[in-house]
Amino acid sequence: MICEDCSTDGTRDVLSRYRDKHPDIIKLHFNAQNLGIWGNLNKVSKLASGDVVSYLGGDDWFAPDLLANMNQTIANSGLDPQKDKFRILPNTIIWSPGHQDRLPHNEDHIKSYTPPGLFLRNLNHSRLQGISAALHRCFPDYADNSDDIGSWADLVQEVEFAKHAEHLLIGDYDGSYYRQFVGVVAKQSDRELSESYLRAVEQIIENASSENGELAECDKSYAQILAGMVRQEIDTDLPALFPLTKQVYRHLRNFPQDRKIVSRRLRIIWEKSLGNALKRKLGLMR
Repeated sequence: MICEDCSTDGTRDVLSRYRDKHPDIIKLHFNAQNLGIWGNLNKVSKLASGDVVSYLGGDDWFAPDLLANMNQTIANSGLDPQKDKFRILPNTIIWSPGHQDRLPHNEDHIKSYTPPGLFLRNLNHSRLQGISAALHRCFPDYADNSDDIGSWADLVQEVEFAKHAEHLLIGDYDGSYYRQFVGVVAKQSDRELSESYLRAVEQIIENASSENGELAECDKSYAQILAGMVRQEIDTDLPALFPLTKQVYRHLRNFPQDRKIVSRRLRIIWEKSLGNALKRKLGLMR
């Protein structure tokens, strides 16, 4: 099923020709007005059906045999897609011309963290694939402020959605190919993407503080230090680095499983902040 959002480059003609060749497979929905990425996703989520639902961006593609592999994973699990809330986590391929990186999932990570915590820590790379029908019925709308958050708004939605997952099934096969350096994200600066990331994490923190926040303490604490680290990466303000470091070490005393994830990032932040402070002192940087 394809929801096409008012393109003007002949995409609809191409899609229509494929639909005419495979009318029993391809279902087209042409939006009457441009809904934007989040509005289009909200629309398609209401139309999606079947035992297992997977989403794909227009720039990307699914690996061959993905559906057959997922069907085998379900059969091996003994779970019922209509009754059990599960997600299948295949490998994600980060693709660019002449190069590709395969991102598998780690069984130890699955055991160590909650489903929302995996997304917060960038340890779940499944990109909305392999969602059972029972879980998909819990699929939340993208929030009204998603455009304000920007490109990282999908992180907010993923964390909220992950709260409903009861089973995570690792698929030792390729899922989707994510094309790097194309689309809207490729046109944004590193600072713009970092600021969007910070807004997303701050929204997750705000959601967690609500009455129905339902985020584990380890994940709430991690979200707080993550926001602090992203702020520091954006502004490299040396005085702010000292209280951030104390906050990070308090978190690690309570949740030592995050030591490997956090320590390297904090070291890089220190190196960058000290380097920029020296450049400012020497008049090499404003």
